Amino acid sequence: ENERLRAYLPHKLIGDKITYFDLVGTDAAEINAAAINETEDKISVIFLFFGSSCSSCSGMLPIFNRIGEMAAGYNLAVFGVMLDSIENTVAFFEEKTVHFNLYAPRDIKKIESSFHVWYQEPQTILYKNGEIVYLKLGQLDKADYLRISNIIKGEET
Repeated sequence: ENERLRAYLPHKLIGDKITYFDLVGTDAAEINAAAINETEDKISVIFLFFGSSCSSCSGMLPIFNRIGEMAAGYNLAVFGVMLDSIENTVAFFEEKTVHFNLYAPRDIKKIESSFHVWYQEPQTILYKNGEIVYLKLGQLDKADYLRISNIIKGEET
């Protein structure tokens, strides 16, 4: 019964696994679920956001960039996932200042279903050892940034 109800939540939960992750990068690199599930104790940082029509998503770019740069300093994988076509994702990447790898899903509906994305709201996810260890919907504030920093640095779980 609980599993059936969870399927209707508008987001994943802490402890959930990511089963579908089939992406194409702005540099034509391909990433799938195995790539993030085989990171052995390393955190993967995932930013889910929408096209340039999502003003709150574009507004998150400066903080996403800071988190992306910090994570890269710890040799962690960072995936910006734009729920749009690869062509629009490339155009966005070329137009905006993005300091992390940006990807588009091969199948937008499947990624929306996999991540339970029912609203156009950015999500920040930290993923480690095959499960979500941190998830924040919407805007990040200073406290969120500090918590993410501590998790990335290994000072908090």
